[in-house]
Amino acid sequence: MCLHTIILDKSDPKRIYIAISAAGAFRTDDGGKTWKPINKGLYSQYIPEPTAEVGHCVHHVANEPRAPQTSLHAKNIGT
Repeated sequence: MCLHTIILDKSDPKRIYIAISAAGAFRTDDGGKTWKPINKGLYSQYIPEPTAEVGHCVHHVANEPRAPQTSLHAKNIGT
């Protein structure tokens, strides 16, 4: 696994977004004490459960500036 992206939320110093290959994208709202997956809606045909919440190969995650609660994912295969 490789940590590909770290994004610090400018409006909330305790909120961090990360993207990890073979795991997916995750978010913390407590400075890293706990993490939750943010992969709902992704589909990866080459993992055992293509719509699983964890297991996607996300190489980059970015937030939509006009809608901060929206994240954009770039996967190894597809988006």
